[in-house]
Amino acid sequence: MKLHIWADGPDTLVEVESKALDRLDRCRETGHYVFRYAAGSLAEREIEAIAAEQERAYAKLADLFGFELPQRIEYLLTDSPEDNGQALSELFGMEPCPTNGLSIGPNYVLGAYCDEAKAVGCHEVAHLFSYQLCLPRSELLSEGLAMYADGSFWGKPNEDWVCEFLQNGAYVPVRELLSEERFYAHPSEITYPIAGAFVGFLIGELGRERFFAEVYASDAPLLETLSRLFGTPVEAVEERFIRFVKEDRHGV
Repeated sequence: MKLHIWADGPDTLVEVESKALDRLDRCRETGHYVFRYAAGSLAEREIEAIAAEQERAYAKLADLFGFELPQRIEYLLTDSPEDNGQALSELFGMEPCPTNGLSIGPNYVLGAYCDEAKAVGCHEVAHLFSYQLCLPRSELLSEGLAMYADGSFWGKPNEDWVCEFLQNGAYVPVRELLSEERFYAHPSEITYPIAGAFVGFLIGELGRERFFAEVYASDAPLLETLSRLFGTPVEAVEERFIRFVKEDRHGV
């Protein structure tokens, strides 16, 4: 299968090819998606439910971002994370590495769909919306916005995870996650829910428009931006975030 993807940003498209994706020989189109999947796969059996869920996710994200994407999303439903890793190896010349889901600009989602992993919902599509707006400098913001759109991780709200991390000592301070290196130095099952809850806090405090304009799309370092907008050091912003999670959400 040939894909036309961004090379070094949105100004240049290149053609790449993956033989592993040739197996996706079935197609289902909706108003905002082109789903591709293999004959006889679990995705084929459940494609109507997948399509309905993704259209709901699209409507939620269009409302959040305030715009629609310029073209339909090519949603490539593979049989396993390992299949995704093989496809990514062919597309980008990287070592095969299993992955549940990945977004590729301008309009592709590579998602495993099997009993062990079902990469559907808002998360990867949120990244595609994000790419149309900007390429944020912070992974905390990028993954946090996708997690905020998801609302939960493994069926539990992001804020509930943060409360659990605070209680069991697994919490990682937001100020430590502001750099990409430190963000990925910790397990994603910890950093992702924290990031999602923190973005939810920022949107709640600043409003959607200010968050996108003054935080998400800002070229300034996030540490400086947060300190300026809240008028306090980032440590005080974090204390306010923790109160938001514990008090506003749970009344403790």
